[in-house]
Amino acid sequence: MLHYRHIPKAKATAIADTPELKRIAENTKIQSNVKYHEDFEKAKGKFTQVADDPETLRIKQNTKIISNVAYHGDLEKKAQMEKQRGAAEISDIKGEY
Repeated sequence: MLHYRHIPKAKATAIADTPELKRIAENTKIQSNVKYHEDFEKAKGKFTQVADDPETLRIKQNTKIISNVAYHGDLEKKAQMEKQRGAAEISDIKGEY
């Protein structure tokens, strides 16, 4: 038979938002921001940019082309041309018989 120890659960308690606690919270936020910017400035020149590989460059170029085609409405024009070409091919096949 197993015996479990009774472990009291931690309960949240409400703390009054005093001016002193507000000041401490604000100072903590400012210090954190200062430390972040200090670290950023120290590390700014230490990183090297990774060159884009050919696959990534190809995907970027394709994305740009697709975006331009969609923006200028060429997709609808292409669909209409394909529809006309299909109708022309069907009429050519019927004319051969």
